[in-house]
Amino acid sequence: MTYEPYHRKYRPKTFSDVVGQDAVGVTLRNALKDDRVANAFLFSGSRGVGKTSMARIFAKALNCPEVQEGEPCGGCDVCISISRGDDIDVIEVDGASNRGIDEIRAIRDNVGYAPARARFKVYIIDEVHMLTTQAFNALLKTLEEPPPHVKFVFATTEPQAVLDTIVSRCQRYEFRRISLDDIVARLMHVASQEGLSMGEDVLREIAVKSEGGLRDSLSLLDQLVSFAGAEAGLDSLDQVLGRIDTQVLGDIVDPMARGDTGPVLDALDAAFESGRDAEDVLAQVTELLREAMVREARGLPGGGDGRRAELVTLVAADRARARRVESVQVVRRAARPLALLLPTAAALVFLMPGQPVAGAAVALGVGVAGAVVLDGRRLRSWMADWPGRPDRRAADSS
Repeated sequence: MTYEPYHRKYRPKTFSDVVGQDAVGVTLRNALKDDRVANAFLFSGSRGVGKTSMARIFAKALNCPEVQEGEPCGGCDVCISISRGDDIDVIEVDGASNRGIDEIRAIRDNVGYAPARARFKVYIIDEVHMLTTQAFNALLKTLEEPPPHVKFVFATTEPQAVLDTIVSRCQRYEFRRISLDDIVARLMHVASQEGLSMGEDVLREIAVKSEGGLRDSLSLLDQLVSFAGAEAGLDSLDQVLGRIDTQVLGDIVDPMARGDTGPVLDALDAAFESGRDAEDVLAQVTELLREAMVREARGLPGGGDGRRAELVTLVAADRARARRVESVQVVRRAARPLALLLPTAAALVFLMPGQPVAGAAVALGVGVAGAVVLDGRRLRSWMADWPGRPDRRAADSS
């Protein structure tokens, strides 16, 4: 039997199976139950969040003879053929490779024909933002007044690239990124079904790497099983991802915390010589810094529960030290304009003796600028060389 990858084997088959898109599923299911189905839909969202899967489920629900409460049965000939992608009445078009006006004209010419066996003829155009402007314009009239037996479903990762005239003729649904907990729960379900004995920490690392896309996480899980088997651990995941191990990151971050440049450069050289990509090293160090900043901003203690918690704690401590140094530097920078006023204020005192305003200016200039910007030694040196001193003026006049 031909092997079926996880992301295809566990592809959602009903609205309730789609992870993290409850609002979209409920809306479409209610529209089907109430017979309030529009003629065109635009599904937008990042990769791997269920746009094309939802479009197929919607096509099945439209045409399934055994539909119940808006959910397709999944077992009839229509549902099975749509799931396989070979149903004659559900036409899936790749917008990236069929983006010209000739391909869209062919669709426009064929919409007038009735479906072969189903109630509706459904056109699913994936990556619709790749169509040319001329192709979009060729669709306008068909979208505005389509035959009653035709439905259009557009899917895109870049809705801003779709013409406004197209968007205005569609019902638009936003697919959000899937939460970390939802992805982990789905991965645990797949691991249970496949007999995998991976820890939750491994599955959570996979979920973090997928950046909100369930398809990416399932593909990565599949790859990890192929590499290290059913009991793969975090070290195996690091090798699959090409990530730096904790020891190498520690060799980079620890001297950073001490402000020691030499060991940092040595650790980077060692990482590059072992075949690590510079951008990947930078991304992982940045990830550590970001995690430390986020935990500090949210008032969370320590470095969390992850395998790199010790490094996060180290970075957080370094940030606290750097912030104290920076606060002094900020005060000094803020006081520099006052230091520039110091000679002028002193001149006012000697030119206008006895004036309270001039005296206040000197007090302000000397008290703030002298105390913050200039230490005592620099202040005495500056005053000794200042030609406007009273004793120096008296000596010059004599």
